[in-house]
Amino acid sequence: PDTVSYTSCIHAYARRRLPRRAEYMLRRMIWAYEDGDERVRPDATSFGAVANAWASSGGKEGVEKVEDLVEFQEELYREGSAPDMAPNAILYNALANAWAKFKTKASGDNAFRVLKRMRAQGVEPITITVNTILTALARSDDGKRAVIKADSIMEDTRSGKLPVLLDLISFNAYLDCLGRNGAPNAFQRVEETLERMKEVGVLPDRITFNTAMKLLAKGEDKGSGKMAVRIL
Repeated sequence: PDTVSYTSCIHAYARRRLPRRAEYMLRRMIWAYEDGDERVRPDATSFGAVANAWASSGGKEGVEKVEDLVEFQEELYREGSAPDMAPNAILYNALANAWAKFKTKASGDNAFRVLKRMRAQGVEPITITVNTILTALARSDDGKRAVIKADSIMEDTRSGKLPVLLDLISFNAYLDCLGRNGAPNAFQRVEETLERMKEVGVLPDRITFNTAMKLLAKGEDKGSGKMAVRIL
């Protein structure tokens, strides 16, 4: 067996939501490689598959396991023992997803930190990274802090500081975050978000409109009611 053989087996366990078995196969790879078998050198795909399996499991254990995997791969890469094993976006997306599924007040903050951690390793975030972090912020129920972080992500993507193309999920997750965390100026925020979607060529769907109306319903801005009727 070689790297592809082991990684295929890891993917099989991961898709069956059996993270412990997936991780065991990864450890077998590492042991074999450390014993001198160059054919089974673990790579970023191997680690990413195990990380995604643990992230999907949810809960505290899932977060801890993914954190351990990310730290382990970062350490291997720093030491130079595996020069072609640089952490990639898949691994960090799994970490953000693990925090999103944990659903605690600190989840959004920890998912948000993944952005900084990625860039420190020279890994550029992709659309799914941003979507996962916005979802984590929405679920965190962290009030004003979550809204500030979500706003900063949207502003950075607008200015180009965060070169990520937003899609429908991005905008829906952003509006959901605003609604769940009681963002002020609901009328203005909904108007600006829908306008920006139009600018970048993203068509709103039923979830967009429903989420926007929920945000307006919680707001106290003058004109929110009329705008909700217009959206309907």
